[in-house]
Amino acid sequence: MKRWLGFVVICMVALTGLGVQAGEIPVGIYGTLTGTDTDVNGMSYGPKDCLTYINEKAGGIMGHKYVPVLLDGKN
Repeated sequence: MKRWLGFVVICMVALTGLGVQAGEIPVGIYGTLTGTDTDVNGMSYGPKDCLTYINEKAGGIMGHKYVPVLLDGKN
């Protein structure tokens, strides 16, 4: 439980440091981007590409654009 609380706090600090503007929705995408498991990092870039596509083609959702944030889960 303490691990999850620490993880949530770290994510909140990271997202507040992004300089997210009003009307933007930060979305954290957790995956292994470095280390020995990088062969599956495509699973992290897929959602990022999808959110970028939604922003470009539809202007976001109901006028709010997504800000994808990749978080590295390497231990």
